[in-house]
Order: sequence, then C-alpha cells, then structure tokens
Amino acid sequence: MGQGTKRLCWRKKIVFNAVMLLGVWVLIEAASFFALWLCFGSPSHLAEQRRAAAAQDPFKPGGQLAVPTVIHPYIGAVQQPVDDGGRLSIDDKYRITEFGFVDEGPPIHQRSPERVIVGILGGSVARQLSLNATDVLADELGKSREFTGKNFQFVRLAGNGYKQPQQLMIVTYLLTLGADFDILINLDGVNEAALPAIDNVPSGVFSAYPRDWGQMIAGTASPEFTRMAGYVSYLRRRQRDEAVWFSAFPWNYLPTAQLAWAFGKGRTDHAIVSQLETMQQFSKKEQTYCSSGPPEHFKSDDEMYDHCVDLWARPSILLQDLCAAKGIRYFHFCSPINM
Repeated sequence: MGQGTKRLCWRKKIVFNAVMLLGVWVLIEAASFFALWLCFGSPSHLAEQRRAAAAQDPFKPGGQLAVPTVIHPYIGAVQQPVDDGGRLSIDDKYRITEFGFVDEGPPIHQRSPERVIVGILGGSVARQLSLNATDVLADELGKSREFTGKNFQFVRLAGNGYKQPQQLMIVTYLLTLGADFDILINLDGVNEAALPAIDNVPSGVFSAYPRDWGQMIAGTASPEFTRMAGYVSYLRRRQRDEAVWFSAFPWNYLPTAQLAWAFGKGRTDHAIVSQLETMQQFSKKEQTYCSSGPPEHFKSDDEMYDHCVDLWARPSILLQDLCAAKGIRYFHFCSPINM
C-alpha cells in the first residue's frame, strides 16, 4: 500500500510539472502574441513580410532594400532581369524584359497600318504613367480620326532616376537595333535639374553621368567594395534562409517564434542599411576615372543648376530633331515630380 502511494505521488508530480510547463508555455505564447500586435501589427502583415523575405534573391543587385539596377553600356543602368522558371516576372501583367525595362515584352516593334507604336520616356513619374495609365492614353488618342480602329502598342522605356541624356541614348540605341516608333512621349525635367546636385556632384562624379554612377561602378574597380557587397549578399541570404525556416511548421504558428524572427529581421535590415551606407561613403572616397568621369568645378549653386538645365535642354532638342528626321511625333512634358 505504501509503495503504491509513492508511485501515485511520483506520477502526480510528473503530471503537475507537465501542466505547469504547459501553462508557462501558453502564457509565453500569449504574451508574444500581444507583443507581435503591439510592435509589428497584424500577424497577416508579418506573414506577408516573411513570405517576401523567403522569396527574395540575395544575389540580385540592390536586393530588398535598394533599386535593383545593373550597368548598361549605352543607357547607363537598367533593371536586372530575373529568370523565374523561364518567365521574367514582376507581376501578372508586366515583367523585367530581356532589355532591362518593365514592360509586357521587348521594346523593338515595326510599324504597320493597323498599329500605333507609342514610346514613353522619363523618370519614376513617367514609369508610373506607363504602367498605370496607358488605357487612358489609348482612349484619348483613339478620339483622333487618324487613329480610329487602330491598336496602340505602348513601349515602356522610363525608369526610376532616369535623366537626360539617358532618354536620348535609349531612343538612339533602340533605333539602332531596328525599333520603330510612331509617337514618343517624354515626361521629365525635375530629375535633370535636381538629381545631379543630390548625388553625383557632391560625390565628385560628372553631372551628366547617370544617377549614383560612382556607387554603381565602384565594385568594378575596388576589391574592398566587392568584399562589402559580398557581406550584404551574405546578410540577405541569411535573412532569406531564416524566413524560410520560420515559415515551416510548427514555427509559423508559434507567436514566440515569429516574434524572434521579426526582431532578428529588424537587426539584419539595420545591418544591411548600415553596410550600404558604408559602401556609399566608400564609393565617394575611393574614386577612379571610370567612376568619376571628367572633373567639374562650379563657382556657385546657381552655376551648377544652370549647367544641369543645359544638360536637360540640349538632349531634349536633339531628341526632337531625331524624331523629326525619323517621322516620329514627339511630345515633351515637364514632370511635376520625379525621382
């Protein structure tokens, strides 16, 4: 009888300890759940962030925290096409084409009596126009008797940070490859006047070069810059692997695990941003002719801005002349906002 009582007491202790542990675990999970809501918002929003981090390419130029651009020999910079199962996909409709533009397909088309080819040039505002408002443009152009019953082929050639002479170079490059246009719409002006004073000129980079040229080209001439870029790729890969791991069962259902992932992601994001800032400062100090171009000296800000406006005007006039020579209707508008 005494031995049975002892065995029962021993079993009760095990059950009691298990219940206590379970209770503590439930309290921890409940506290983590409220902490998630308080610090990071709804779990569904955090799950979207986790899925995005798990799907990112750590070796894609720019990665999750910067614009993914690569150097182009004629245009300066384009977006990096990403092979996704044979499809270069950016969403359900558009993709980053083999030419580095966000569009439905390649930018080279030939004229035909049934079709009107409309190219759209400029910076970020022109890019948004080309992605979101071509139906409106088609409706308005379709009101002209000349275009009645014709289809419109829009060619999206705008990009974030683009400024003259990039628009001129894009058109010249594509015409050289055999592309045709019936209409060209250029929406620009703010980038040309403002961006050189923000990025290139303070970094000692030729004002006519593409935006952030010194930083883009730094990795081609400096092993130290390449090492820093490799560390960013390492951090992004670790962040992606952690997101994949925490997306698996059972961690994706545990608030404590998700809270740990969220804080870890925040630390990694901070480390990536810090390293990118270090790379930017390094690119300003360690310059070669390839990254800086011809030296420029301005006596005042007014002189610099006058120079930038001239850099906008001359390519714009040349682009108009080129279009006139090729029988292309050219429409030039000043953008209220550009980036």
